[in-house]
Amino acid sequence: KTLKWLQDEIKADFSTMKTACDKYLNKGEYSMIEIAQSLGLNSERELQNLYFPQVELTQKNGLKLHDRALHVFSEAERTVEFERLCSKFERGVEVEAEIGRLMNESHWSGRDLYEASCEELEELTEICRSVEGC
Repeated sequence: KTLKWLQDEIKADFSTMKTACDKYLNKGEYSMIEIAQSLGLNSERELQNLYFPQVELTQKNGLKLHDRALHVFSEAERTVEFERLCSKFERGVEVEAEIGRLMNESHWSGRDLYEASCEELEELTEICRSVEGC
């Protein structure tokens, strides 16, 4: 099962799912054995074979489920908001500042919760933000 499955099953919006992340998921890393046991599996090897067959897992590969899930639900929520803003733009409403805010939030979330950034990307985003009107 997936988090999307759970969201559909309980008919929850993104805000509810983000709150659930904070309430039910540890903010640190889960070890492979913790995850295996919570899924009713007997070993890390069984976990790997079922869910990560393409990746060699080691003990140092703790999973940050809270951060990753929070990023995914936040990003999905921003995507819906972006679609809403595009509809407003088509009707002649100025939405550039709001879209810029979403882009910044998306970048910060990817960097902070998903650890998907690098020094060069950080420098580039700072340059872009320093341009008047951005």
